[in-house]
Amino acid sequence: MLSTGVARAGVVVLAGLLVAATVPAATAGASDPAVGPAGPAVAAGDATGIVDGGVAASAAGLGSGINRTLGGDGTIFYALERAADGGYVLGGATDAAGGGRAAVLVGTDPDGTVEWRETYDGGSVTDLNRTGDGGYAVAGTDAFLKVNATGAVEWDRSDLLDKGNAVRAVDGRLYVAGWVEPGDTRRSTVVSTDLDGSERWTHTRTASDGNGSAVNLAVDSDGVYVLENRFGEWPAPLSLRKLDARGSVAWTRTFQRSENLDAAGLVRTDGGFAVLANEYDFTDNVSRPVLIRTDERGREPASTVLSAPPRTSLLNVERTGGGAVVGVGHTTDGDRDAVFLRVRPNGTVLDRRTAGGPGDDWFVDVERAAERNYTAVGMSESFADGRAGWLRTVALSGAASPDLPTATPSPTPTPSPTPTATATETAGPATTGTTGTAAAVSGATATAPSPTSAPSGVDGTTDGGSATSADGPVPTAAGALAVLLAFALLGSLRRDR
Repeated sequence: MLSTGVARAGVVVLAGLLVAATVPAATAGASDPAVGPAGPAVAAGDATGIVDGGVAASAAGLGSGINRTLGGDGTIFYALERAADGGYVLGGATDAAGGGRAAVLVGTDPDGTVEWRETYDGGSVTDLNRTGDGGYAVAGTDAFLKVNATGAVEWDRSDLLDKGNAVRAVDGRLYVAGWVEPGDTRRSTVVSTDLDGSERWTHTRTASDGNGSAVNLAVDSDGVYVLENRFGEWPAPLSLRKLDARGSVAWTRTFQRSENLDAAGLVRTDGGFAVLANEYDFTDNVSRPVLIRTDERGREPASTVLSAPPRTSLLNVERTGGGAVVGVGHTTDGDRDAVFLRVRPNGTVLDRRTAGGPGDDWFVDVERAAERNYTAVGMSESFADGRAGWLRTVALSGAASPDLPTATPSPTPTPSPTPTATATETAGPATTGTTGTAAAVSGATATAPSPTSAPSGVDGTTDGGSATSADGPVPTAAGALAVLLAFALLGSLRRDR
C-alpha cells in the first residue's frame, strides 16, 4: 500500500486533488438548535480532498462538544486515536480521485478541525495505535504500515498478512491481528514486529482449526490475547486465544450460543475480560448485543443479552473508569441510527443513547476522553451532503439515561450493514518467528512480557481440549452449510472482518 496524496489545511496538494481550506473549529453545545450551521459549500465538480463539513446537526442526547462531519465524499471512519497534542487521528476509507476506494488518515486539532490528510492506494484503515516515537502503527485491508505523526509512510509490511483488523504498540513492539487467505481459505493470523518493521514472530491458525479471522487484541505482561471470529460452523462461535511471548498458544476458549456470534471487541476488566459481540438470528434478521464475561483464563462465568434499542449491532468497545465498558455501533432497522451503550461488567446498562436522522448514521470506534466523556467516530449520511466521516463527542451527565431523541438534518445515500459469539476450551500449536510479545488493551497500555517456555494449557488441559457451555447446540451438517452461505453474505459486512 503506497501513499498517493497528502493534504494540509488550506493547501492544494498531490494526486490532482483540489483541497478545500479548513474552516475554523466550531462545536455543538447544549443550547444548539436541532440543526447546526451548514458547513462550507463545495463547488459542483470539485474534488473533495479535505472537506470540513463544520458543525453537524445536533444529536440532542449526546451532549455538548465536538460534532463534525468530514469528507462528504463517501468517507467512513473505522478507527480513532488520540494524538500527542490532544487532537485526533482518524482512519478509514474514502472515494478515490480516479474511482474506487482509498484508505485515508485524517489529523485534527483538539476541536476537530482538520490539520492534515493522507490517502493510500486501495482498501481501508481499520485500526491505528500511537507508537512511542510519536508516529502510528496502521492496520487495514492489504495494509500494515508505520507512519509518522502526519501520516507519511515510514515502512510498509503489508506482505505479512492480507487484512489487519487490530494493531497495538507496546514497549517498542507492534502486534497486528487479522487474517491471511491461502487459496480459498481464511486463516486467523497474529504478527509481531519490532518498531522498524522487522518480523519477530507470526502465529497463523492451521487448516484443522478451520476458517476464521482475528478481530481484536488485548495484551498484558503475561501474553497476547486474541479475539477471533470463526466461520464454517453453525451456530458460528467466537474464540479467545492466549499467545505466550513467543507467539505459541497457551490456551483457547470457544464461546458458542444458540445463534451466530460476531465479535465487536475485547477489553480487560478487573479479574478477567469482557467480550462484546452480536448474536445474529438470520431467520428473523435480528441482531442483539451480548456481553460475555470471563475470568483471567478466559473461562466464561456468564453472558448477558444487553438491553439496547431493538435490532442493534455493536462494532467496537472501550473500557471506562469504574470498570464499566462502552460499546458503539448502529441500529439495523431501516435508516440506521448511531448507538452508544455504557454497561457494567454484570450486564447492567448504565447509559443507552441513539442519534441519527433520515439517512444511515453509525458509530464505529470510541475512545474515553475524560470521566463520563467519550469521542466516537463513524459515518453520517443525515448530517452531511452525501456520506461523510463523523467525529462526535458523547458527553454523559446525570444518571443512567433512556433512549434520547434523534436529530433532523438533510439527504440520504446508502452504505453497508453488519452481523454477530458462547464458550469452549482448548489450547494450541504453532508459530513461526522469534521471540517477544505484548500490546495494549483497547486503549489501555501494558508492559511487554518476557519470553518464557510455552505453557501446556490451563487447569491441566493441552491445546485442543474443548468444552462447550450449556446453551451452545451441537452443529449439524445442514447448519454448517447454512452458516457457510450466511458468512458468504457477511463477507461484505463489518469491514470484512
